[in-house]
Amino acid sequence: MTGTKSWTSRLLIVLLQLGMLVAVVVAITTSGQRSTSGTRTPPSHVVRRPAVPAAPRGLLPDVTSRRASDAQAALRRAGFRVQSRRARSATVAAGLVASTSPPPFAIVARGDRVTVVISAGPPASTVPQVSGAQISAAQRRLRHAGLGVTVVTRQSRERAGTVLGETPPAGAHVRRATVVRLTIAAPIPKVAVPRVMRKHARHVRKPKPGMLHVHSGAQ
Repeated sequence: MTGTKSWTSRLLIVLLQLGMLVAVVVAITTSGQRSTSGTRTPPSHVVRRPAVPAAPRGLLPDVTSRRASDAQAALRRAGFRVQSRRARSATVAAGLVASTSPPPFAIVARGDRVTVVISAGPPASTVPQVSGAQISAAQRRLRHAGLGVTVVTRQSRERAGTVLGETPPAGAHVRRATVVRLTIAAPIPKVAVPRVMRKHARHVRKPKPGMLHVHSGAQ
């Protein structure tokens, strides 16, 4: 009798363990179904396009100091898109390429845009007001403005070396290195007046009777 009870207890324990195992399996299966139900499977008729390969990259050629048309043609042949703008340059002559963006020898992808900066010549200068100043001060102001100087003189009662006028006039916008002509006052030369010698009284003829006597001025 005792042996029968022990076997019965063991059987119950085994059945309980099997029931717990089945419950765990059912729970795992249910959660997996829920997780997969939220994921959409692409339909079989959708055609996937192949990935486009990246554009090859290379060094940007140096086209500075070349004519604008030649530089743009060279960049287009290398596979770049080109746009241009103009800017003044004190070192590059007008019509030549002053710089590029990106700069020369930068690593750039083919098909990228490159900006070519074309020189519009040296920057403009404004002629300073120097009339009335002395020549030394006027020359300093003009050279500081990037302008050249040439001097002509004109006789004047003004102090010698005073600037009487300037060409181009003050305020004019000119290219750098333009030569400004200054008119400078020069002293009026003194004219020597010849000395008139007084005639000696003995050389003066005596007046005839009836003639008006004119005093010779001799003492």
